[in-house]
Amino acid sequence: MKIDARSPERAIHLSIVVALVSSLLSFVATPALGTPYNGTSGTVACGTSGLFTITSNVVTGNTSCVGSAVVPEGVTALASGTAFYNSGITSITLPSTLITIGDSALRETSLTSVVIPASVTSIGFLGLASQQLASVTFESGSRLTTIGAYAFQSTKFTSITIPAFVGTISGTAFDLNNNLTTINFLGSQPTGFPWSAGNVSVSAVKVICDGSTRTCLVGENGPGGGTIFYYSAAGFACGPNHTETGSATSGKCKWLEAAPSTWNAGGDPLKPWADPNSNNYNYKIPGVTGAGDPPPLTATDIGLGYKDSLAILGNGRGDTTTAAAYAARTYSGGSKSDWYLPSPVELNLLCQWARGVASSV
Repeated sequence: MKIDARSPERAIHLSIVVALVSSLLSFVATPALGTPYNGTSGTVACGTSGLFTITSNVVTGNTSCVGSAVVPEGVTALASGTAFYNSGITSITLPSTLITIGDSALRETSLTSVVIPASVTSIGFLGLASQQLASVTFESGSRLTTIGAYAFQSTKFTSITIPAFVGTISGTAFDLNNNLTTINFLGSQPTGFPWSAGNVSVSAVKVICDGSTRTCLVGENGPGGGTIFYYSAAGFACGPNHTETGSATSGKCKWLEAAPSTWNAGGDPLKPWADPNSNNYNYKIPGVTGAGDPPPLTATDIGLGYKDSLAILGNGRGDTTTAAAYAARTYSGGSKSDWYLPSPVELNLLCQWARGVASSV
């Protein structure tokens, strides 16, 4: 645009117009936050600039989102094609409530690493296809079952460990990842998965935890016929005296198993923890570790349930008709004789697994 220097008024007017246009452009480049997320819908600011939108607990899109993105608890899905596709996010925190990563939801971002919550069950078509992505980690106890076509296309990680319950994985899931050399399956390798030759090593990683050949992955059937809800590679004290030699193999225990829903004919009985016909609260029973309030909830208290169940029975609080402790100790599923009531920390771990939350004590 040519400005006539001999017409100062015109120059001033044009300057005002240019200033207004500049202000408008600045306004467009920095979107207003709008209605903040209220637990169901709204917007969330990104770390550097921009925002993303949540509708009915689904991330439905973003507006120039750059930097970190913290998806709040309660969100269950990243919408297909719109969530963070082609955004400038450099890091993302996903909630323990997330179930679905939709098609292209995290495609072509600036992410270099991502942790997938245990609650996620499916990753869609091109879901995490991003050229900068160098690390993918699945939380312990992952419930992932499906990995779609081209899910990790053009990524750059060299190895990946696929969770135990993945039964469907596309043969194109790792298309154009020329850095990939190792794929480990915690469970069985899905039938027909083609990556068994060339420069990629495919193997099934089995966790042996009973001194024999049984795999004891979280979510699998346990040796007693129930479901394994906690596993520790390092092991923990256990047995009737809660010692480091309390397992069936005279060492530490490595997993906790919940009895199947059919353990008691007719359904779960409604019984108090111990015989209620006493003036003493259950946590004051002699021999129960941490006799006090609140109860112990540290890692060293894992495995205490067996010892405490015996203490309930040994102090005459295991009435055969009213006490849950008696019902648990007389159960013999899988021909096992060491069933017991969980300690508070073991009960907490069971709740975490049931809700798809990573084990934490």
